[in-house]
Formats: sequence, C-alpha cells, structure tokens
Amino acid sequence: MAYTLKHKTQLYHQMYTSYKAGLPLAVMLTPELLPASFSKNAAQMQRMLEKGRPLSSILTTVKLIAPWEAKLLATGEESGRLEVVLGDLEAFFAARLQQVNATKARLLYPLLVLVIAFLLGPVPALAGGKLTFAAYVGHVGLKLGLFYLLYKLVLLRTLESAEGGAFNPLLLRAARWAGSDHWLRKLFEISYLNLLTACLEAGVDAAETLRLLRDTLADKTLRKQHLLALNNVYKHGMSLAQALTGSGILRNYQVVSFFSTAEQAGALHSDMRQFVLKQRSELAALVQFKLKVFAKWLYIAMLLMAVGGFF
Repeated sequence: MAYTLKHKTQLYHQMYTSYKAGLPLAVMLTPELLPASFSKNAAQMQRMLEKGRPLSSILTTVKLIAPWEAKLLATGEESGRLEVVLGDLEAFFAARLQQVNATKARLLYPLLVLVIAFLLGPVPALAGGKLTFAAYVGHVGLKLGLFYLLYKLVLLRTLESAEGGAFNPLLLRAARWAGSDHWLRKLFEISYLNLLTACLEAGVDAAETLRLLRDTLADKTLRKQHLLALNNVYKHGMSLAQALTGSGILRNYQVVSFFSTAEQAGALHSDMRQFVLKQRSELAALVQFKLKVFAKWLYIAMLLMAVGGFF
C-alpha cells in the first residue's frame, strides 16, 4: 500500500502521543492504538517486538517508513531521544500535509468549473438531437475519467506521496531553478532546516546528518551537492554552515546568515527550532496568498474556456 502524508502524520502522531504518555511499545503497536491504515501490520510487529527488535527495525521490515526515517528513529533510540524524534517527524509530515491541503482547497473551485463544463458542454447538442443520451454519457464519462486519472496521477500522487523522498518533487524542481531570494527557494530551505533540526536534536553528528539528509532527497543534483558538502567536512574541516553554503544547498541570504551566525555563537540547536517555526509560519501565509492569486486566475481561465466551448 502507498502511504500518503495523511497516513504518515497519523502514524507519528499516534506513536508520539503514546510514547509521551509512557505507554510501552507492546501497547503502542496494538491494532487499537495504531491508525486504521496500519493496524493490519500489528500482529507481525508484535511478533518482531517479542524477538527484541527495536521500533525503527520493526517499522522498516513491514515497509511503513522510508530508510531515512528508520535512520533517524534508530539514532533517537540509541541516544534516548526517541520521543523528540517522533515529535519532530510528526511535525515535519504535518507541515507537508498542511501545504497539500491548502493547495487542494484553493484548486477546488477552478476544478469544479472544469467538471461542470464537461457536464454542460454537450447539452446543446443533446437537446438539439445531434447527440444521443448514450453518446452523451459516454462522451462525458470518458472526459471525467481522464480528468480524474490526470488529477490523481499528476497532482495528488506528486503532492501526497510520503514514500521515499522527504520533499515534494515539484518543490525540488522549482527550488533548483528559482533565485536565491525567491519564496519557493526559501520554502525548500526552511523545510530542509526543519529536518536538519530533527537530525541535530536526535544527536546526529554533522557528517552523518549530511548523509541522512542526502538520503531524503530524490533530486540527483542535490544528492551530488551533499557529496560535495561531505567532502568539505571530511577533507577541509568545514563547519556544517560552510559546507551547506559552499556546496550550494543553502543559498537564501536570510537562511545562510542565520545559520552561520547561530553556529558561530554555539547556539545552533537552541535557535534553529525557533527560527524554523517563525519562518514556516510566515511562509505559510505567503503560500496561501500565492495560491489564492493562482486559483483566482485559473478560475477565470477555466470559466472563459468553458464559455468559449473549449470543453
């Protein structure tokens, strides 16, 4: 089964709240406490738990999480900070889910116009006897079927998939070509810092953090940049801030300035989380505005095309 962002958010929310409440893993992994999408794996997970397998290994074996999530959880288990890691993963996936839901909500009305156009477009031909009812149903059904398939495969699958990479592939492509100060570039870098914060809070060192973050990315260019950053850390003794900026992973001026200053002051761990939360809140408002403008023009375009009989 392909797990969506909603599934992953529910899973980590349930595990985080259960672990924070002091419940043992044997209770956390019961069908009653697991989200419905994961409860079918409860029996298998219980058997592995009885054999002494840790949570990270159990979730990996039943293919509920990606390898990078398993590494982060394993680090939290080894450092005794599993609760923090579970909370960070819940917040990370919840933030992505919020962006997806905002996008879907803004696209609702333009897409409804398109559906209505599909339904009403052939009506004059049907009323004039040029089109039989069976042909009308077949014609409309084919268009709606193709539209739904396109919507699911191109939009929802891209936006909602929680497997493999940690970042939306559309955002990665946009961030690669966007300028350093562009809001899409900043959106990626703040999301990146959000995950980097989780790594540092779990007790992962600089080099291992770069490896883990490399594994979260499905973009070849960014993966190569992480190899360069790793080389700068190992061979040239660069700090994490120097390695990330020198390799081009972080380019936004505000992000780079904060990161460098906080690391030099030795306050990276304490300041990073507050910075990410503040920036994420500001970006969420900006994204909502951008989506509102985009949806407005898309709505007008769909309406004009519907009136013009393009559908």
